[in-house]
Amino acid sequence: MITAIGTNIPLNILVVCDLAYAGLCAHFSSQHECDAFIGGNGIRVESLTREALFLASRWRTYCKQGGQTTRILADLPIGAHAQTQAQRL
Repeated sequence: MITAIGTNIPLNILVVCDLAYAGLCAHFSSQHECDAFIGGNGIRVESLTREALFLASRWRTYCKQGGQTTRILADLPIGAHAQTQAQRL
């Protein structure tokens, strides 16, 4: 949670990784429309860091711990982004 400077009002800002942005874009007819939606809703797009990408590569550990996914190339980097670059998953 981010707090506005000079106030005690918390600002909830949604942070999504670039892969989630790509999935969101599929629902708009143009990039401009998608970007307008994102800007108008206080959503911030961040690229995946190398730390998040490395964490996503640990998919075998995830599966051994009972996790299930058939979309490794999307689900795990998005989860790793949330774990390493956002305040909560």
